[in-house]
Amino acid sequence: MAASKNDLRWRRTHEQIKLGFIRELSRQSSEQLTISSLIKAAGISRRAFYMHYADKYDLRTQLEDGLIQQLETAFEKDHEHFLQDLKNQQALWQQYTVLLTNVLTLINQERQLFRALLSANGDAHFIQRLRELVAEEIDTRVALYHAHFTDQLPRQYALVMIVDGLIGLILAWLNNPHPESVEHFSQILTASQLIAPLNLLEED
Repeated sequence: MAASKNDLRWRRTHEQIKLGFIRELSRQSSEQLTISSLIKAAGISRRAFYMHYADKYDLRTQLEDGLIQQLETAFEKDHEHFLQDLKNQQALWQQYTVLLTNVLTLINQERQLFRALLSANGDAHFIQRLRELVAEEIDTRVALYHAHFTDQLPRQYALVMIVDGLIGLILAWLNNPHPESVEHFSQILTASQLIAPLNLLEED
């Protein structure tokens, strides 16, 4: 089967299965989903499905693993060009914006799949994997800076604030029926890291 993955027919069937999976998650949970409903939504035979995946859990796992791997690759590529000078704030934020743009481009390319997996019908374990990936990346970047968290907040709470803030905003963007462009939303995410909640308020 591995040798056939470059075959056009194999890739077309893979895409049909993925789109069928996304459609099914719009109306039922991944636990309720059946192979029968999935192959009907995908417009393929049962045999074709089992040529690609062992069962629905294998399908979900492979789709999630693919998304996580793409994000990990984007992070690792950014590390090759990492700036360590904390005093050069402008250059650091420019680099951060480039990273966000690259990551958001990946997410936008798989927008439907991300939205389905992160929906109430998706996989709760997947959002936890994303949290762990982002938290690990933050720790990696702190180490690359040769820096550490200040004592303004305990580290575990600072991480929660940053990680959940980023993922929450990305979820809102994914679910926005009229989403901003990748470039515009990258600027919004960057700004969110610089603005304290009270700075968003002003008197009437």
